[in-house]
Amino acid sequence: FLMGIYTRSIFLTVTCSSYILLSIPVSLFIYKVVFRILYFDFIHVVVIFIILGIGADGTLVVIDAFNQSKGLFEHQLDRLIYSFNRSTTAVFTTSFTTVVAFIVTAFVPVVPISTFGIYAALCVAVNFIFVCTIVPSTVLLWDKWFSKSSASTVRSHADLSSTKDSADILQGLKGKSNLCFDRLYVPFFRKHKKGLVLLGLAVGAVGAIGVTNVSQLTKPEQWFPDGHMQSNYVESLVLEYLSGEEEQYVQLTVFWGVESIERDRLGRYAGDIDNYQDEITFDEGFNFSDFQTRLEIIRACELIENYTCDINTCLGFNTVVLPDSNGYQGLCTMREFHSWWNVTVQTPISIANETELYASLNQFLAENPELVPHIGLVNGIVRFFSLEYRLTLPFLAPGTEVSNYIDMLNTIVADFKASAPSSLQTMNYASLRFVDYSLELTLQDTVIRGLGITIPVVFLVLLVSSGNWIVASFSVLTIGFIVSTVLGFVFTILGWELGIAESIVSIMIVGLSVDYAIHLGHMFTVAGKDEGIYPREDKFQYSILTMGPTVLAGGATTLGAGAFLFGAQITFFEKMGVLLTLTVACSLFFSLIFLMSALAWFGPEGTQGNIHCFSKREIEQSKTKDEPISTDATV
Repeated sequence: FLMGIYTRSIFLTVTCSSYILLSIPVSLFIYKVVFRILYFDFIHVVVIFIILGIGADGTLVVIDAFNQSKGLFEHQLDRLIYSFNRSTTAVFTTSFTTVVAFIVTAFVPVVPISTFGIYAALCVAVNFIFVCTIVPSTVLLWDKWFSKSSASTVRSHADLSSTKDSADILQGLKGKSNLCFDRLYVPFFRKHKKGLVLLGLAVGAVGAIGVTNVSQLTKPEQWFPDGHMQSNYVESLVLEYLSGEEEQYVQLTVFWGVESIERDRLGRYAGDIDNYQDEITFDEGFNFSDFQTRLEIIRACELIENYTCDINTCLGFNTVVLPDSNGYQGLCTMREFHSWWNVTVQTPISIANETELYASLNQFLAENPELVPHIGLVNGIVRFFSLEYRLTLPFLAPGTEVSNYIDMLNTIVADFKASAPSSLQTMNYASLRFVDYSLELTLQDTVIRGLGITIPVVFLVLLVSSGNWIVASFSVLTIGFIVSTVLGFVFTILGWELGIAESIVSIMIVGLSVDYAIHLGHMFTVAGKDEGIYPREDKFQYSILTMGPTVLAGGATTLGAGAFLFGAQITFFEKMGVLLTLTVACSLFFSLIFLMSALAWFGPEGTQGNIHCFSKREIEQSKTKDEPISTDATV
């Protein structure tokens, strides 16, 4: 709808929107058939809203470039070459940086998140191909069939290197689509550019301070809003369900005999849990038949059960595991086996041979089938052995409390291994709550690593595409302000905590915030390289007149796509909508206000800051401007 208002063409709106949507199934084909990734979850649906905004932005860049070529060329081929050269670099830069941001997400060792990053990167890449191939062809057909306007100035493509007064070029850019920019924006920013730069710096600094308020989760990840029936169900199940009180506490498993687990990481992408081919390497030194080994495992039970801590650290208890009560008793499997042996078998267990030991063990397991998972009989030999306790850690405890218990358990394991024989050095522990906490830490590290990778990549891409280190530096600073302001707002004002959803979108913000800064900065350098415009304020005017309407239209379409996420009941979608709209709003503010004011105030003039060879036209005009005029015929 918004694209239709901007282009004023039903044909362009329908066809270009279809191409954007077509990139989704084409990417899905590559994702599932070519890459053989079958895992597809609900978070992958968010890609639809992201690609709608990104695709509309790239499409509008191509359409505007073609429309602005009317005053330069008569033949469609010349107009196509001009618009293609001008738009492809900007669209490639924005698409590439967005793909990099999603690829960083793909390296998260969590299948739903990594596959989301892969699928989103594919969608952006396929959309870029469509924008550079199908969209220009469609624009040509639209111009041939529906456009009735004619070129006011005739130029051939070979005339691009000819000299033309910058005032004439700027005058030719003025039209109905950028009337507000020409009459209101340009005069206002020329007059107040210094104050607007200071305003942008102040807002960016406040956002950076707000980022320091980021915190880990103080409660478990919540996927539905308060009051939703699913949230009420979980709360009732935990707090009101008539089960043992110990069910509210985290279950701990301590085990021996497992040396390592080789994960079938590629198999996880197939989406079939039952066919995972994980390979377990058992500790060949673990010997269940050895009496001293079994006594050492019982000693480990005593270490765990008797480990004390202060009431604050252990959340109202003075032990790391729940004390035995009428309704609960910790499971020291080895002690249970020895107690059963002393009652059932006449031979002292300390002198039992291996044959008698295993025969009695099989009888013990037949009488106590609930203990079979804790005694790993593989081909008739015990390869692993485990204990089970309930920690004094509530299942809904925040990550900071979980960290305290992990530290205490590490101390227990270290104390045991200090005097344990070599056959029991594989002692380890596990808990589902610890897995959740490890996921939180992994996502936080991914955010830091992702920002550390994507921002330098953005700078390098901008440096190559613009060919000017000053413009690239201003653009990266603008992107940094966008990221810090968005994150500072959600973590300080909205009170968010760094969970799964926040970690994913924090990485994506960089990719989503580069578009407008890149478009405007790119046209600022194009003014000098291709049009021979050298005064910074004229380059500023050229950039805003050629790309300002496109940036506003692209922002409007992305805001429209993100607005539909606010009605979702799953909090991940709602947070994605908040981040998407906030990112677009901040991108428009910092790109149109801070970046353009900075370029108008102290942006590069002439060839200042350029890093590569100048074009023929640029060199000629630079000589004309910089060399003194001489009357000597030999000069």
